[in-house]
Amino acid sequence: MFSLLVVAVIPDAVQATPSDPSTAADQAGAASSGDTGPTLVEGVEVTARRGATEFTPQHELGEAEIDALLATNIGDVINQVNERYGGQTAPVVIVNGQRLADADVFKSFPPDALMRVEVLPPGAGEVYADGDPTRKVVNIVLQKRFQSYDGVLNGSTPTAGETATLSGSLRRARINDLDTNQSGVRASNTSSLRANERPDYLEAHPDSTGATLRSQSRSASADYSLTRSLGQWRGSIRSAVQAQESHFTSGTEEEQIASRNRSRGVNVNTGLSREASGWSVQTQASGRISHSDINGATTSSSDNRSVNLSLNANRKLLRLPAGAVRTTVSVRAARSWSETERESVSKRSSGSENLDLRLTVPLLKITNSEATGRRSRVGVVSSRLSLGQRISDTGHGSNVGGNFSWAPFSRLNFDGTWSRSSDAPSDEQRYAPTAYGNPTTVYDFRTGQSVEVLPLTGGNPDLRAPKRDGVTLGASSGPFTAWRLVGNASYQRSETIDGIGSLPTTTAEVEAAFPDRFQRDADGKLLSIDQRPINIESAASSSVSANFNFSLPVADPVTSSMQVSVSQTWMLSDVTTIRAGLPRMDRMAGDGGGSSPHTLQVSVNARRKPWSLSANANWSEGYRIRASSGRDDASDLVIADFATVSLRLSYRLARAVPATESPKTDAVARRRNRGLSVEFEVENLFDARPRARLGDGQPASGYGRNDRDSIGRQVKVGLSARF
Repeated sequence: MFSLLVVAVIPDAVQATPSDPSTAADQAGAASSGDTGPTLVEGVEVTARRGATEFTPQHELGEAEIDALLATNIGDVINQVNERYGGQTAPVVIVNGQRLADADVFKSFPPDALMRVEVLPPGAGEVYADGDPTRKVVNIVLQKRFQSYDGVLNGSTPTAGETATLSGSLRRARINDLDTNQSGVRASNTSSLRANERPDYLEAHPDSTGATLRSQSRSASADYSLTRSLGQWRGSIRSAVQAQESHFTSGTEEEQIASRNRSRGVNVNTGLSREASGWSVQTQASGRISHSDINGATTSSSDNRSVNLSLNANRKLLRLPAGAVRTTVSVRAARSWSETERESVSKRSSGSENLDLRLTVPLLKITNSEATGRRSRVGVVSSRLSLGQRISDTGHGSNVGGNFSWAPFSRLNFDGTWSRSSDAPSDEQRYAPTAYGNPTTVYDFRTGQSVEVLPLTGGNPDLRAPKRDGVTLGASSGPFTAWRLVGNASYQRSETIDGIGSLPTTTAEVEAAFPDRFQRDADGKLLSIDQRPINIESAASSSVSANFNFSLPVADPVTSSMQVSVSQTWMLSDVTTIRAGLPRMDRMAGDGGGSSPHTLQVSVNARRKPWSLSANANWSEGYRIRASSGRDDASDLVIADFATVSLRLSYRLARAVPATESPKTDAVARRRNRGLSVEFEVENLFDARPRARLGDGQPASGYGRNDRDSIGRQVKVGLSARF
């Protein structure tokens, strides 16, 4: 009887070869809860692994490592993994080795619904990211069977007292192979904090008695999602209802104004995906209805509706010696309607259409010989080029990109990407509802005083498409030794024309360039700033980042673990021209708001049987904000270094699980029968507050102990249970 080993992509499983022994250990652990072994099909032996792709993962986390992250949900897991391995932007997420129309459906599931998480190598974006080989791709592999009913209750208060937050949520989640559903509700309430409840603030601002430092707020939301197999199609629906309300008081003791912000919204998102005639097809339709109003210092209301449709199709065209040539077609259409009532009623409708065409061509591929087992003399090398054209109502543009990857050894990899793109503004940037936010404190360089202003937020339908050039060079190594040492370093440079962002810091130059976005009273006091997005003439920046991770070896990795992650970023340059005819602003020197030249993050996650500990430290180097571009001045703001430390300790009262004859089955049962957990957390352990001085060394207005942060150190107590 002949037996063949077939390596092929099939709907739920692909053969994957671990790149190192430690990865193989993770895969063995994943197999304990759902991976399948060899299956005999008409004389052909198929070695399959649930949820694998055609790419060998560059990094992989098994169940024990996922649990050690102490994440709240799958979305939190993805964010932590992306940060750990040097992700600068949100990754493309695929599920069980397949691209779905709406992967966000799964981000609210509990983290133990995951079997493993894979960070795919450079170039995977060719298949999973609209043909863009420069994008990072993360593959989440779900348990084959999963069901949970979870409840969470949290309470928090600053150690200085006088205000508190109480929140609670209930969530049900279920996975049955390819069919899933989940539903949840959440509510929270925060009491207000007033100036007279912070004596040192009141001493510095004696006319602010009764003014609000922290708004009273209430919110409630409910969501439901469902995925189903519909013949050859995979369908999904995700819906959410939200309601928020906040109350605050602004002004002086003689003239106080009570205000209320209120918003309501309904979102619905549907998706379909399938493989048909060689094409991988994903289509989405979404809609949003919202209402917001504010009464108080200003009175307005806004009603908004939006509809978005998209279609994406990707397929192989032909195969070259270096790999497959792929084409991607993406079509998007959006429509928005708004009605705003202030002093008068204004109605507006707008729409957009986008067509993107992309061709990805492999240029070079050198691999080790699987037939003979010989290693290539230069290691594993690959290179791809991507060519595209975008046609839209915001303008036409080309998209060109490429990447290379070189692995001279199995645990050392160098990669680089280059891209030139012209992307349409997002629906959120163009159609987000217009509303006034809660008061925020800003430093007004025109008066030399810090003031409380109402920010105007929302979308801008008139945004132009930005054009970007970007280069990234990176190196990664590991894991090494029993400590699983992994290191990443990268260099990034980007240049943007018509980039999309909000106004820089409120300097006299910025206000002169955008006078209609600043509202002042008759005495010149700043009242409101329009922070809706704008097109920025040009911007260029470069930076270097490094990440270092390791796990301490433990005797029993199923019940104990300790992971340490260190990441740093150094800004090398950051220059901006906000409008044609204005001088270029060097943000590293302090023009246009300044920026921190160096940031550092350290995290430690430890677990031993029922106990878990999470510690996080963040530090940013101080910087200067110039009152006038091009020169230092006595009226500049000099921002001090800032660091915070947070600790979280939890204890799990796991339910008893009857023992079986299979240790692997027992481990899976213990993971899912989490019982009651008690959590204690201290945010900002050392009660740090933002500090600043003027260029001449004098104290800066608005940087007293409670001016920028009236909460400081905060204690949280939480209970979570699986029913």
